Amino acid sequence: MKNRHCRPTRSWPRRALAVAAAATMTLGLTTTATASATTTPPSIPYGMDQLAYARMMAQIPLDAAAEKIHNAAAKPGTGHNGLVNTRVDADHHTVTVYWHGAVPPDVARLVRRLRRTVSVTVVPARYDKEHLKAAVRRGLRMSGAVSGYPLVDGSGIQLDFAGHAAAPRAVSLNAELAVAVHTGHGGGPVTLQATCVFTGAPVLGAPSRCDDQPNYWGGNVIRNATTGDGCSTAFGMHDSSGRTYMATAAHCSENLSGTPVNGITFTNGDLTHSLGQSLDVPGSHDAALIAAPAGNEYYDGPGILHGDTHNAKRVVGQQHVSVGDWLCESGAFGGVICGIQVEATNVSPANDPWSDLVMATTGGTYTVGGDSGGPYFSLDGSSTVWARGIHEGLGKDSSGRTVEYFTDIYTLTNDTGATVNT
Repeated sequence: MKNRHCRPTRSWPRRALAVAAAATMTLGLTTTATASATTTPPSIPYGMDQLAYARMMAQIPLDAAAEKIHNAAAKPGTGHNGLVNTRVDADHHTVTVYWHGAVPPDVARLVRRLRRTVSVTVVPARYDKEHLKAAVRRGLRMSGAVSGYPLVDGSGIQLDFAGHAAAPRAVSLNAELAVAVHTGHGGGPVTLQATCVFTGAPVLGAPSRCDDQPNYWGGNVIRNATTGDGCSTAFGMHDSSGRTYMATAAHCSENLSGTPVNGITFTNGDLTHSLGQSLDVPGSHDAALIAAPAGNEYYDGPGILHGDTHNAKRVVGQQHVSVGDWLCESGAFGGVICGIQVEATNVSPANDPWSDLVMATTGGTYTVGGDSGGPYFSLDGSSTVWARGIHEGLGKDSSGRTVEYFTDIYTLTNDTGATVNT
């Protein structure tokens, strides 16, 4: 299932960045987004065109509002389990909250406060999130079912069947799964993007993606000492006792039988330092920790296929993912890719052992082998970022589009109790 293709560094062409035409830059953007574009610094962040930068800057207050709603919903209290999803729209400067049942008074007050600066709309959702996720799990046990996820607005689920399998009639599906079901044909299997690591390629001196050293940063090359495979790290993290870790994808921690297990030792890319051993690997989520001395930055710029980098950005915290978010990813091999937009959450892709993934589309530039475990981020300014997720791999959705899959950073926090270093 892994992508294990090794290629000499010099044979890889530099990836072309998607650049919007000047006439497209302001189409659909609000005054806020357009103002951000016109005040762009002389050198916008690596991997972004001007439109991507404008959108990411415009979405900062939207994500901050959505984060406050997620945090309020996570508190104990009657009705607090009603949050189904949030959607942000940087082009129109809006936040949509899909909520099942009555909105609790404290959340309603929060929404009213947020409306002083951000357009927030609360839309009733037909089903609650746990009901939808349970329906997806039941649906995936049906003959021919390969992938599924709750619909963004909480109105039902998407359940896709293999190309050769006939989907049951909607009436029978709705009755059996006790939700409204939309059906389609499933996409191809997900390619988990660990890869073999080439040797003899020149690397930059420390600190850099391949020659990372304590305190380790995200976006660096790590090597599974058991299999020799290469992956990326996401973010430095810590627990309530102050112990530090590096986050990565759980599937990077495989033994020689191809089974993800705890206790795999990881080194940095050029084998000069040992980070530590993997923890919290077995389970349904493709995210894990490596016990390691870790810092609060990640490598930002080209990957080792395009010359490596000394550059980094500081992480200021972590935020939940909303549908509509514009994000970037910084794999150690492929480097920074931007123009990635979230399409769906809590996804169980075809032939993938992991669940509760985020599905996102790109502008046509994709992650490469070795980017597994890399960081997804959004801007909090030109030089600081929010941690958003941990890269898994590439796949096809039911319409045949190539999509990216990653794990929401809060999924790892909820599994382990660890949070990102700031």
